[in-house]
Amino acid sequence: MKNFVIQQNVKLSAFLMFMMMNLFLSASASAQNVKVTDYKSLLRKNEQTNQGKVSEVQSLVSNLLPTIFLENEKVGSFDAEAISIETDSQSFSKIVSKDLKTADVQIIKIKLSDKSELNSRFDLSSLNNLPKLKYIYIICPFEVQEAQISNMFKGTNPRVNVIYSAAIPN
Repeated sequence: MKNFVIQQNVKLSAFLMFMMMNLFLSASASAQNVKVTDYKSLLRKNEQTNQGKVSEVQSLVSNLLPTIFLENEKVGSFDAEAISIETDSQSFSKIVSKDLKTADVQIIKIKLSDKSELNSRFDLSSLNNLPKLKYIYIICPFEVQEAQISNMFKGTNPRVNVIYSAAIPN
């Protein structure tokens, strides 16, 4: 009888350990559930369902828009009803703490200057106070992989899509 109880305790312990590992792995997987898309790949897609999305993204990335410029943790010039925020990796966290009118912002453009900035971490959940935000556009002047961009983000924000491009200078 004593061996039976010990075997049952071992089985129960193994089951509980298994359940805890599953819970931990699913929690950490959801924290890294950031969809990242290469801008050039997005433009190449010809699927009918993506046509409107592609033209919207292309417009937000390419057109002159009312913009807030935030660099070196300081606000440069900005338009009162901004649609876009242009920033560097050091200033990202200041977007929500500055007294900026961000209610109409649809895109945040983050310009990286070197590969060490790929170690930056951006919390998507901190952007919940930007109700119209749809895109974060990462601009790199060097080769970069999708996984490197994805690793830069923590938290979740289901409204926000992350797009990146590697603009390699000649």
